[in-house]
Parts: sequence; C-alpha cells; structure tokens
Amino acid sequence: MIISNTTPLINFSAICRLDILEKLFGKICIPSAVEKELFVKGENYPNISELRKANFIETLEAGNILFCNALKRDLDDGEAEAIALALEKNGQLLLMDEITGIIASVKPLSDEIRIKARFWINPKL
Repeated sequence: MIISNTTPLINFSAICRLDILEKLFGKICIPSAVEKELFVKGENYPNISELRKANFIETLEAGNILFCNALKRDLDDGEAEAIALALEKNGQLLLMDEITGIIASVKPLSDEIRIKARFWINPKL
C-alpha cells in the first residue's frame, strides 16, 4: 500500500502528471486530513480538478487517534495522519516532502531498535 501526504499530489497535479504516480504505484491511499487539505483548503491549487478526477486515489481513515494526536503536536494534520496510516496499514511507501514528517515517521521504529535491540543511535539524528 502506498500512502501520500498532500504536497506530492499537489506538485504532480500542478504539472499535469498524475499519470506518473498512477503508473508507478497503481492505487495511492490518503488519510481524510489530506483529502480535506486537497479539496477543502486547496481550492486555489493548480489543476485541482485533475486531483478530483483521479480515481486511483482512495481515502482511508487513520484509526489510531491517540497516535495521530501525538504526532499533531509537531506536524500538520495531513502529515500526522499519513504517518499513522502508513504505520497502521504497514504501508510499502509514504510519499511526503517535509523532513520533520520523515523524521517523525521513523522515530518510533528507531526508538524501538534502540531500546529493544540495544542498538546505539546518535541522539543528533
């Protein structure tokens, strides 16, 4: 399963190349917060009509509300729900563009490796 945050979809839509994402991944799943960012808040995004027509994008709900809320302390709603959904559904790939979100998505795994496997990870990472 491929999960996406808002910005990658906006960028491919802006250059009228959503077809690339469809060819690469087939179906892309987005959480409801991303759907809201795209279609409610994003009326002025370039080529938003292309995204509205994209039938390969499916909206799913992130189920772990507590985890989403914890992530929302540092991330916007779309990023937080995309990360939560990717972890809940064992996503193959998470499409996102912000380093804060990328770090947040791997932190639970790196913490688990550090604690359970007693693997040293530089705290600066």
